[in-house]
Amino acid sequence: MSNQASEEIFEKLSQAAPPGRRKRIMTIAEHLRQQGRQEGRQEGRQEGLEKGQVKIARNLLRAGSEPKFVAKNTGLLLAKVEEIQASLKKKPSSAKKLLKSK
Repeated sequence: MSNQASEEIFEKLSQAAPPGRRKRIMTIAEHLRQQGRQEGRQEGRQEGLEKGQVKIARNLLRAGSEPKFVAKNTGLLLAKVEEIQASLKKKPSSAKKLLKSK
């Protein structure tokens, strides 16, 4: 359900509710908004953490580290590290491209 749809539902509930209940309905709506924002921030943090882990794994693999070592030290699953390693083999880094073109 979109944010706008939720707002419309709470607005209609608020208007239909007896005057003593309107404030309570809007308090519930605000609580749900805050909960949604908190969940969004948590998801963003998790995505950022995962991107950082992948970046570190890529750097370690490029430096010659073994996939098991990388998995252990980044917290990534071995299968994910192996996937990253396979992607590195498919597309050489920019530095390798430059060296090959000379």
